[in-house]
Amino acid sequence: MNTIATASSLGNFALVSFMLISFFGVMWLIKLKQSWATRQYFKQHRHKSIILAICFLFSLISVIFIAQRALFGDYPEQNSISFSENPDYQKTLTHPLKIYGLEFPIGTKVSLTEANNLNSVTEAHFKPAFTIANLPIEKINFFLNTDQKIDRILIQGQGVAHIFGWRCDLTQPIDINLNSDQKISQLETCSLASGNHIDGIHLPTGSTLLSSDGTTYADGKVAHDRWMIDVNTPFQLKNFHLTGGRIYFDATQKFIGLDRGFLTQPIQFGDFTYPQGTQVDKELLPNAQGQSYWWLNHEAEQPIRSKQGTVIQQQDSVIQDDTGKIQYIMRHDPNFNLETHLKKMDDAIGAEQAASSP
Repeated sequence: MNTIATASSLGNFALVSFMLISFFGVMWLIKLKQSWATRQYFKQHRHKSIILAICFLFSLISVIFIAQRALFGDYPEQNSISFSENPDYQKTLTHPLKIYGLEFPIGTKVSLTEANNLNSVTEAHFKPAFTIANLPIEKINFFLNTDQKIDRILIQGQGVAHIFGWRCDLTQPIDINLNSDQKISQLETCSLASGNHIDGIHLPTGSTLLSSDGTTYADGKVAHDRWMIDVNTPFQLKNFHLTGGRIYFDATQKFIGLDRGFLTQPIQFGDFTYPQGTQVDKELLPNAQGQSYWWLNHEAEQPIRSKQGTVIQQQDSVIQDDTGKIQYIMRHDPNFNLETHLKKMDDAIGAEQAASSP
């Protein structure tokens, strides 16, 4: 029996029952208000009144519960047609067939968006695994553009997929593009498998890899980031022990930036000892002199003091180079304008370098 029809019938039953119960309930209240004899009867038989009211409320609650289950999806398959109940939308290939330029073998199970139309495949399952771009694939999801051509695909299987120098977990969906030769032309996103040691950084298993065309800033400048890694577990970056954050790499997989990592343990960096919880960032876009700096944002209420006596208050930021040398201290200001401060910092550093050059 079709679960959608079942849900619809239950919904209609619940609606009719609710209307009937509500009608009789309203009529009973009107009768009770207008009839002195009725009121007297219920005063003399209070226990019957209570039982009647309880039965009325219980019936009303039961009908509402049935309506909720029927109309809002408490039945597992009621909101979508199950392909197993609609064979026109699910096929098993009895002979090899070329779909979207891919030669699908006998036994491939395909799901369709249009009944009996093999040009509308959105999902394919392979058993045994089907090789695409030298990867053993068990499942493919196709995403088509307005011209009904493949825009991108999600692949899934077993083991590890080696793509563009990354180790991706093939048991999780991997978002890729294929070229006309059925080779991977673009890796959009994947979940990292174990063993990704990139530019001296051990990337935690399960981190999310995202491709990038370069981060664009408000002034039109574009950074050279090609890959972004969203990390949700503790990891080590240089001498910083961090959790969370987004790590940026260029096209050669060189580390170039960090956004919103947080210290999991104190660290001595330059003249300051930063406590656990300090936010750590690495500028993605180099300044006019081709340098990018570390930003350590002091989040704790307790101030910290440098060896020279400089005090950093809550939400102050210290800008330092790779050696820990302080370039600038940005005091917290609720009216702070980032672009203005960055320009001032670039100008100050440029003037300092110009003065020190022979």
